[in-house]
Amino acid sequence: MVVLAGRPGVFSGGFDLGVMSAGGQGSVDMLIGGFRLAERLLMFSAPIVIACTGHAVAIGAFLVLSGDYRVGPVGPYKFFAKEVALGLVMPRAAVEILGQRLPPAAFSSAV
Repeated sequence: MVVLAGRPGVFSGGFDLGVMSAGGQGSVDMLIGGFRLAERLLMFSAPIVIACTGHAVAIGAFLVLSGDYRVGPVGPYKFFAKEVALGLVMPRAAVEILGQRLPPAAFSSAV
């Protein structure tokens, strides 16, 4: 079994905004790397427990969903994909993760 946890109050704030806002190959590499990590979690041979210690934003939300088990504290934490909030097209990998992990009604609202 593998346990992944964030720091208190934040599991993941997402990608490095400086790199992403600069655009170019660095942002492409970061995006691809994040979803490759999600893929590795989904395919890992041992169970993955995600200890979601708080906010999970952007790729953080998809990493939480990529675990086999998810636990976390009760609190006013945010769990969302910025793409949806900004009206951007969701990456195909993100749509696939959501389709696997969310019930149909929640999937429609999320995407």
